[in-house]
Amino acid sequence: MIKFPLSVTIDTNIFIENKFDFNIDSTLGVLIKKTRNNEIKLVLSNIVVEEVKKHLHENIDKISKITKQVGKDLRKIFPDQYLKDIGLREYLKKTDKNQLDQNAIDDFKQFLEDCDAEILDTTGLDFEKILEDYFYCRLPFENNENKRKEFPDAIIVQEIRERFPDNEIVAIVSKDNGLKEACGKRGNYMIFDSLGDLYREINESKTPYQKAAEKILKDTNHILKTISEMIAEDCIEVYGLSSDSNGDFYGHDYNEFYINKCEISNIKIHAVEDLDEAWITAFIWVNGIISVDCYFEDFDNSPWDPEKKEYVFIRTSHVLENHNVKFPCRIKLNKETNDMIVLPFKIILGGDSRLSRYTINDEDVDYYQEIEDAEREELGFCSLSKYKDKLEDELIESSMFKKIVKTLNEYNDMFTKFEELADAYDCLYAQISNMKDEDAIEFVNTILTELSIQMDLTNLNIAEVLKTIIEDFIKKSDFFNKFSSQNLPDTIKYGDKINIIGMNDEIYVLSLEEYDGIPEPGTEECIEITFSTGEQILAQGHVKFIAGYLEFDEYGGAGDGIQDSIEYDADEILKALNKLIIDINNKFINEKIKYIYFSGLIKNDYNS
Repeated sequence: MIKFPLSVTIDTNIFIENKFDFNIDSTLGVLIKKTRNNEIKLVLSNIVVEEVKKHLHENIDKISKITKQVGKDLRKIFPDQYLKDIGLREYLKKTDKNQLDQNAIDDFKQFLEDCDAEILDTTGLDFEKILEDYFYCRLPFENNENKRKEFPDAIIVQEIRERFPDNEIVAIVSKDNGLKEACGKRGNYMIFDSLGDLYREINESKTPYQKAAEKILKDTNHILKTISEMIAEDCIEVYGLSSDSNGDFYGHDYNEFYINKCEISNIKIHAVEDLDEAWITAFIWVNGIISVDCYFEDFDNSPWDPEKKEYVFIRTSHVLENHNVKFPCRIKLNKETNDMIVLPFKIILGGDSRLSRYTINDEDVDYYQEIEDAEREELGFCSLSKYKDKLEDELIESSMFKKIVKTLNEYNDMFTKFEELADAYDCLYAQISNMKDEDAIEFVNTILTELSIQMDLTNLNIAEVLKTIIEDFIKKSDFFNKFSSQNLPDTIKYGDKINIIGMNDEIYVLSLEEYDGIPEPGTEECIEITFSTGEQILAQGHVKFIAGYLEFDEYGGAGDGIQDSIEYDADEILKALNKLIIDINNKFINEKIKYIYFSGLIKNDYNS
């Protein structure tokens, strides 16, 4: 159990790692909050303080040279007045190096003051013990000539030993293995590689911090979306050069690069660093797949003029790099509003994250798709450019396909029956046309009786009545011929629109939507199936599919992923089609009965 305030001492390399950022929202800035909350007592060696100041001086020297060179470069291209007019006046001023240097030191001093830091000194140190460790190569003087120069570390270790005897706990934050091993011999020393590790140790035992971690994980999608929107070229560094075990370099030194694809998939909380009434501040690790288009000056393939001893021109070559990357990020999440602030972060893409590297021929516009297809096929997935073919092949094997085709064939069988009925009605009106007058009168009277119609036939023009009956038979014959003339296909495919004639001469359309796109892996896509009258949709179905994918974790092993899947739903479509079949079949039966009646009537009683 940690007793607060916890004494904490920090090595110089921790300041370097955090880039001397003393802003209140930075990782170092959290120290200020925790010292004010009486959670931490910051204790620094005077050696560390002086080393930090030395690094600040060196940084200012670099900054001065850079700003001076930028000003020179700008003046070579544009006149001073133009630079002033467009807002670059600052680059025309001569850099006051001394003032910058003083500002940097003052910023550090303010940090020490805000933390109420205790500065250790060498008063009372046992230098004889340090010399003994040196000559006997004891830690931090390891058996290594370079480490024999580590007198500053030895002084720091001795200061810590003097300041924190065995009965007082101290947290030591350093990346120096020699220093950590030298300090780690005592049970009262807590050793950490980073401030994030320290903050996590402090906060994990506190219930509010546990709840804060739960909230962060609950809001993972929101966090990933916000970070994804911030990722741009200016927060990425691509290291195209790598070295082998012999120290020889290979690869390319890129002049420029552009993000081709970026997909971040999950986060891992490293530490909830700080928690106040409104905000949660956390250090997280983010995993993702990033592809970058990189360009470099390809001297090996550039034409050389031996007479002038210079290149005719420098060829620029194009390389596509794919990376499975894990990068650190600090966020601030509002507990009430869910607003989020993502603090500046840097993504390093190098040999340890590189999955593949391809030389691109920019004249080949399909090269990217070919690369992605090849990678998917290696993992056992269908290539995205061939997904349309996969959908067609899977459709033919589906139970939905077989049921719909079976239904269409039932239609075709019915059409044949109607063709026979049309021929039968042709015969009927031919026979009626040849009736004798007395037979025609009796025939008409019989029909009216069957239809329960009482009518005086004395003044009735039998010829007109027969003409009407004949015309009706002709219409029936024509319609049945038209109805039977349609031959529905015995297969279906994406993009089909099949017209089906109903018994009232209406047109039904069975439509299967076309798919011509390239699917997005992991995203559900839907192909609609409809059965309609053209104006009204009577039934709907769909084919839903997901193109599978596989991502890799930070260790290069299989991570998130999903298999290819296709789902068919045509139940409503089949119900609507079967209902239409039943209606048409009932109509056929009725017409067949009428035909049998009329045919029997003519044949038995009126046939001359």
